[in-house]
Amino acid sequence: MNKEKLFSLPTSPESILKRRNRLIKPIAALAIAASAFFGGKALLETYSTPTFSEETQSYTFDHGEGLDHAAFDVEGNGSVDIRDVGAYIMNMEENKDAFEDGIQVHERITIPERIED
Repeated sequence: MNKEKLFSLPTSPESILKRRNRLIKPIAALAIAASAFFGGKALLETYSTPTFSEETQSYTFDHGEGLDHAAFDVEGNGSVDIRDVGAYIMNMEENKDAFEDGIQVHERITIPERIED
């Protein structure tokens, strides 16, 4: 390859754009790949399924209360997404019948005592 051509500065606007694109595209691709990798890893570390205690307690619904009220009654709920707590309560074997026909006033369900992590 000609050394003059290799080290010469581009003179036309088209050649300046071509040279710039040859540098920007790989850098942009690396930046996107790095952010996807490290961002996904951070998201997985931040959003993990909580571990619940084996001990349980009962919760009785009052007028106007829903599943979120029961989820807030679990000790340690501030450290996790409350929707995860509600999903866990709904999927507990003891509560299957209670959630099939909807929650009724004065209905009693089982909730975990606390969140472990």
